[in-house]
This record gives sequence, C-alpha cells and structure tokens, in this order.
Amino acid sequence: MDMLEPAVFMFFVVFLPGLILGVILATILGLGLIWAIWKGKSWEIDEDATRQRTYFSTPEHLRSFIGRFIWIYTGKGFVSLNSDSLGLDVDNMICTIPFNSIVRVEMGHYSRLAKPITLKYIEVTYSSVDGEKTILLTPAKSWTAPVWWTNKLVDSWAGRLRQAVEV
Repeated sequence: MDMLEPAVFMFFVVFLPGLILGVILATILGLGLIWAIWKGKSWEIDEDATRQRTYFSTPEHLRSFIGRFIWIYTGKGFVSLNSDSLGLDVDNMICTIPFNSIVRVEMGHYSRLAKPITLKYIEVTYSSVDGEKTILLTPAKSWTAPVWWTNKLVDSWAGRLRQAVEV
C-alpha cells in the first residue's frame, strides 16, 4: 500500500495537471489557427514588402525575470526598410536608424522557458551618440501565426536587412 501512495501523488500532482495544461494550450493554439484561416489570413512571405508588423524587445529586458519567464516583448509596431535606413514605429515611438550606423545584424532565439518552441529574433546593434545599442525585432504577420511561419518571416527580413546594410 505504501508503494501506491507516491504513484498516486505523482499522477494527481504532476502528470494530470501537466496533461490538462497541455490540452488547454493545444486547444487555444488550434482555435487561433482555425480562426486565422477562417478570416482569410495568409502567411505567405512578401519578399518585396518594405513595412512589416513587428514585436520589439531589448537584451536587458530578456535578462530580467519577466523577460525570461513571462513576457518576452517590450512593444509592438512596425519595422520598415527605407532606401538608406531602418525605420521603427513601436508603441508611438518613431525611430530611424541609418544603415551606415548599423554595426551588426545577427539572429538569435528567445528563452525556451518563455517560448518552448524556438522563436527567432533579429538582433540589430547600431552606433548612437550614447554608444552602441542593441534592439531585438521579431517581424510577424499575426500573433496567431504558427512559430515556424514567423521564423521564416524573421529569416527573410534578416537577410534583406543584412543585404541593405552591406550595400
């Protein structure tokens, strides 16, 4: 009888809540995907687009407790590729970063604790009057888009940004 108690405890305290949470999350994701398809959303990547919805973050935020475990973004808005600069319109803050001040364009991914399925971002480091600054951008069509489609969009925008900076 003593051997049964730890097994019952593990079932009710560990396994069952995890299973219920997994079913709830899968249902939410599935319903979001069905809703997006029903509304006619398309996640095709437009290689000629110069403006895209994006989520914004910073390395400092990702090192914080909230950024690491709860909410990875600090804002949302739009990113645009202009002829000589990268434009950001995030939460009513408009910023233009000239291509000649961009030091590095790299790829990274958010913490697996906050995003169990790997979600990529573009890490842009640029020079300003205050020294070098780094921002993290995650271009996305919609919050309902599956992570793998968002990652394709991030790859596309990173490639185009690298190409624009090199010219």
